[in-house]
Amino acid sequence: MSKFDLVLTEDELKIFKKFLNSDTAFLTKEEFTALRKHKLLTGVLGGFSDYFDLPPDGICELLDFGKRYRRYFKDITSKERRDNRRYIRSETRSWIALSISFIALIFSAIALFRS
Repeated sequence: MSKFDLVLTEDELKIFKKFLNSDTAFLTKEEFTALRKHKLLTGVLGGFSDYFDLPPDGICELLDFGKRYRRYFKDITSKERRDNRRYIRSETRSWIALSISFIALIFSAIALFRS
């Protein structure tokens, strides 16, 4: 079980990535409503509250929950990248060792048949 039970769709995740470096971002009305339903954003788009008619786009801000989720998201993605680099490094080492042993086998077979 993760620290957050929040699961974002691919489209919502793409929108949320606009907030990775800042607490504010420029969003359209549709993007705002997509993240607002998860309670990640304040109820203000471009200076207008979501109790009234929203403008077609504007700047909005993350709530504290959104900021904590961003920190969690960065930690998870950096851990995944780190694990992926380790996996690639170990696979490369394995293939190099296998190649060297295969070349040694070929040379020893050639030496055996020449004598």
